[in-house]
Amino acid sequence: MTIAQHNTQIDQTIAGLTNSAQSQLKAVVNSLEELMISQPEGDLSAIAPLSLNVIQPVSSSDILPLLEDYSSTVELEPEAAVATALAEGVAAQITEDLRGIGQQLVSAVIIGALLNNSRTSILRSLRDILDTSRRGVVLLITESTMSAHGAYARRLAQAAGVEEYTYVGGTIATTRDFCRRHNNKTYTPQEIAKLWRGNWGGKRTGDPFVVRGGYNCRHYWVPTA
Repeated sequence: MTIAQHNTQIDQTIAGLTNSAQSQLKAVVNSLEELMISQPEGDLSAIAPLSLNVIQPVSSSDILPLLEDYSSTVELEPEAAVATALAEGVAAQITEDLRGIGQQLVSAVIIGALLNNSRTSILRSLRDILDTSRRGVVLLITESTMSAHGAYARRLAQAAGVEEYTYVGGTIATTRDFCRRHNNKTYTPQEIAKLWRGNWGGKRTGDPFVVRGGYNCRHYWVPTA
C-alpha cells in the first residue's frame, strides 16, 4: 500500500465510522417518533431505556485495519497488542459519546411530554439535536481515530529507532496553513518539537506525533530513516 492509498484508507475509515454513527442516531430519532405516535399521550414507560437499546457498540474491527496497514505501508514491525488496544479505545470512546447523544434525544422527549409540549414541538427538538450533533460526531471520530493512528505510528517508529519523519496527508481547500507549509517535509524529532512550540489556529496541546496539526487534522508522520 502506498502513502496515497493509505490517505484514502484514512478518509474511508473516518467516513464509514461517521456514516454508521449518524445512522444510529437517526435510528434513535425514528424509534422515538414511532413511540410517540403509537403510545398514548404522556405514557413514557418505553422511552427512557430506548437509546441504549438502539445504539450498538462500535466495533474495533472498523478501526484496526487502519493501524495494521500503517505498519505494512511504512515497513515497520507491527505490534498487534498495541494496535488492538488503541482500536478498542477508539471504539469505546465513540460508543460512549453516541450513547450520550442518544440519551439527550430521549431526555428531550421526556421533558417535552412532562411540559405538555406538542408532538410537533418535540419532534422539532429531536431534529435540532440531531443536526447540532453532526459536526461534533465528525470531529470526535476524526480526532479519536487519528490520535490513535499517531500514537501507534510513534510507538512503532521509536521501537525501530527512526531518526527522521515526513509529514504527509496531502492538502485540500480547508487545510490549515501550518499543515500546508509542512506537508511532505522531513524533520528530526528535535526539529518537530521546536516546530510544535508555535501557535496556529486549531492547534491542540500534547505530543506532536499524536495531536499533529490540530483539531480535525488528517496528517500523520511517516518514518524516513
